[in-house]
Amino acid sequence: MFICPHCEQRLTRGNQRKASYWACAGCGGRAVNFVNLRRLVEREAGMGMWRAIREMKNSDGPKCPACHRAMSKERFAAGDRQVALDACVPCQFAWFDGKDFGALPEARTDKTGEEKLPLEAQLLIAKYEIEAIDDHMPFETAPEPPSEAWKSIPGFLGLPVEYDARTIEKPPVVTYGLAGAMVVLGALGFVYFEETVQALGMIPREWQRYGGLTLLTNFFLQTGWLQLAVNVYFLMVFGDDVEDLLGRLRYLILILLATAVGGLLHAFFDSGSMIPVIGAHSGISAILWFYGLQFPRAKVGFLFRYFAFLRWLRVPAWLYVIFWMGIQFVSTINQPDGAIQVTILGLFGGAAVGCSLWIYYLLQRTRQIEA
Repeated sequence: MFICPHCEQRLTRGNQRKASYWACAGCGGRAVNFVNLRRLVEREAGMGMWRAIREMKNSDGPKCPACHRAMSKERFAAGDRQVALDACVPCQFAWFDGKDFGALPEARTDKTGEEKLPLEAQLLIAKYEIEAIDDHMPFETAPEPPSEAWKSIPGFLGLPVEYDARTIEKPPVVTYGLAGAMVVLGALGFVYFEETVQALGMIPREWQRYGGLTLLTNFFLQTGWLQLAVNVYFLMVFGDDVEDLLGRLRYLILILLATAVGGLLHAFFDSGSMIPVIGAHSGISAILWFYGLQFPRAKVGFLFRYFAFLRWLRVPAWLYVIFWMGIQFVSTINQPDGAIQVTILGLFGGAAVGCSLWIYYLLQRTRQIEA
C-alpha cells in the first residue's frame, strides 16, 4: 500500500505505455519506480533525471510513498522547463507533483515499443536493481563503514549502528528526557545502591507498593555502568525514530506500558520472590520490536572483529531484533544469583507490547487513510 506524501491518501495503480505508476486522486501526484520511468520519459530528459538521482545527497523532501522516510529533492531539465523530482533511492521510487509529471516529455519508441536508454542510464538502473536485490538479502557485508565517523566507536565496542538513519522531523524530547533521567537516577543509585534498589526496584511479592509505582521506577535503575550505557545507547539510537513516528505521548505510553507489563508478568510467575527487579529491558524490547516491524528493511550494522580482521556487516532491522532478543535471553537466564535481578519475562512482555502497539498504529493509520 503506497501513500501520497502530501494528501496521505492511498495511491491507486495505473498504466501508461506499458509502464505502471501510482497516482493520488487528491493532488494528482504520481509515484513511479526507476525502471518504469525509462518507458515514460524521453531520452534527453531521462538523462537529466538520472544525473539528478545520482547526485542526490539531501533528505529534506516529502515522505516516500513506500517506506515513509524523507526523500531527496533535486531538479532537472525537461525540455524548456525545470522539473522538481523527489526520490527515495533505497525504494527506487520517484515522486512527481501532478503538474511536474504532466510536463515530462514522453518517450519515443522504436520497433520493440520501448526507447533505448543511453548506456549511463542503463548502468544506473542496473545498479539500483542490484541494490534492491541486496535489500532482500538477510545478511550482507559492507565494504564501507557508516558515513558518520562517530559510529565506528560504538561499532568497535560491539554495539549496533543505523546505516541509513531516518531524518527526524521533530526533536525527540521524550527520548532525551528518559535518557537523562536514566543517567541521573542510575548514577544516584550507584552511590546508594542497596537503599535505592530496595526503594525503587520492583519486588515481585510487593509489586503494589506505592500504588504499583515501582512497576515503572525500576526502568531507571541499572545493575552497573555498562548496562546503563548500553541501555541509554539503544534508547537514543532506536527510540528517536519510534518517537518521531508515534508522537511523544504515544511513545511514552509504549515505554511505560511495556515496563509495567514486564514487571507484572514477572510478579505473576514469581510471586513469592523478595529480590528486586531492575533494568530497562522491557521498555527497550518494546522499542526495538516496534522499530523492527515498522522499518523491517532498515539496515543495522555492526563491526565483526577477528584479531586484526575488521569487517562491517549489515542486516535488516527485523533480523537484528530477533538476534538481540536471543542474546538478551541467554545473558538473562545465565545471570548469577544475587540481591537483584533482571527479568527475562520483561523481555517478552516488552516484545508483546511493542508488537501490539505496532498493530494498533497500523490499523489506526489504515482507518485514517480510508476515512
